[in-house]
Amino acid sequence: MQQWNVYRNRWCGRYWQELGFQVIPSVSWSTQESFDFCFEGVSQNSLIAVSAVGVKLDEPLEHDRFMLGFREMVERLSPSTILAYGTLPTEAYELVEIVTYSTRWQRIHASERIKPIEFTQSRLEKIDA
Repeated sequence: MQQWNVYRNRWCGRYWQELGFQVIPSVSWSTQESFDFCFEGVSQNSLIAVSAVGVKLDEPLEHDRFMLGFREMVERLSPSTILAYGTLPTEAYELVEIVTYSTRWQRIHASERIKPIEFTQSRLEKIDA
């Protein structure tokens, strides 16, 4: 199933390129066994996309597994830059240039934390009462 998903990902990217779209390949992996096929079809020294969304990075096993794959990807592909959707582990930023884009939920939570309380006249009257 994993090989099929990698094939489908690369096929769609190639198809969209043929239609004239600029495609940034996304790379993902699971265990070491997936390393034999998950990096196939991605050009070396290119811009790529990666995400750790859904990976429980606060759990040591998940964190270590993600970083093992990330290091392998950097070694095999030598990406020029990585576009990261969501936050990656700190040590990933030491290996290659990474541009991080916050996830929808990160933006929602950030806006909730900094959203000022609106004090309307009716709200002030309730407070004074």
